[in-house]
Amino acid sequence: MDVIHRIQGAYSSLTRTQKRIADYLLQNSDKACFLSLKELSDRVQVSEVTIINFARAIGYENYTQLKTKLQHYISEKLSPSQKIATAISSLQQDGLSEIIEQEQQTLNQMLTLLETGDIKSAVALLKESRRVHTVSGNISKMVSDFIKLRLTNLGLDVVHFELGTFYDIASQLLRVNNNDVFIIVSFPQYSRRIITLVEYLRQRGNKMICITDKLTSPVAKHATVTFACPTYSPVFYNSITAPIALANILVSALALELKDEFKQNQQQVDQMSLALRQMEDRHIWNHHGQEHQADFSPEEWPTD
Repeated sequence: MDVIHRIQGAYSSLTRTQKRIADYLLQNSDKACFLSLKELSDRVQVSEVTIINFARAIGYENYTQLKTKLQHYISEKLSPSQKIATAISSLQQDGLSEIIEQEQQTLNQMLTLLETGDIKSAVALLKESRRVHTVSGNISKMVSDFIKLRLTNLGLDVVHFELGTFYDIASQLLRVNNNDVFIIVSFPQYSRRIITLVEYLRQRGNKMICITDKLTSPVAKHATVTFACPTYSPVFYNSITAPIALANILVSALALELKDEFKQNQQQVDQMSLALRQMEDRHIWNHHGQEHQADFSPEEWPTD
């Protein structure tokens, strides 16, 4: 039950003063979600203690929790442009401090929710995978692109799964086998196409690592391993600070596990890179110096 329905459900049992608070929140939820306890107290003309008691009366521990629930509700109901406009107009002079504090909170919440066992399970899936498919859209693609780059650097075969038409999706699924792993990155507002794909992958028995904002998100219940990453932002729909930090932890843990394989792969990459560079240099020399080649016998031609 979201915060608005919770307030409405408890309304009849509230005191007259508490109903005044409820009325203000119901009518101005887009602005109230950014107010401090003191600011809300001034707006409604009730004491701060009364607001705290109101929060407890509707089932929250304190005003901070009530405010957070309001912010999440607004994030899901407003369009991105509406949310940005509302947030900018509602942030106070110390808005920058609020933004910094919120980023720190999302990081701390992610680390609190992070389980070592989940990291080990995800690393094991990636280590044994034949190919990794990243699935994302909009802002979440920045997270999946980061993961794709790092995994590619570690020598894994990684491709981005295109969410075009259902025909495009089906064509890609023909090349997927049971040894492949999907990394799903999905935040509000959730993509219906990703939700449909994840449900279908679950039916097929495909392995999925999911990075999402909460364990109750539409994609979380279908994943093999799920990581909850709070993404609330005072201004935009989602902050990717915590998801990027989580992604870095995950790929770093995999790098430790693949230490020996990575060293061998890196040696091969260095050798091939050197061979390609030398080949290109010869082509450049041949292009610019072909009129002078008659001055040398093949055995005397300059080498790199």
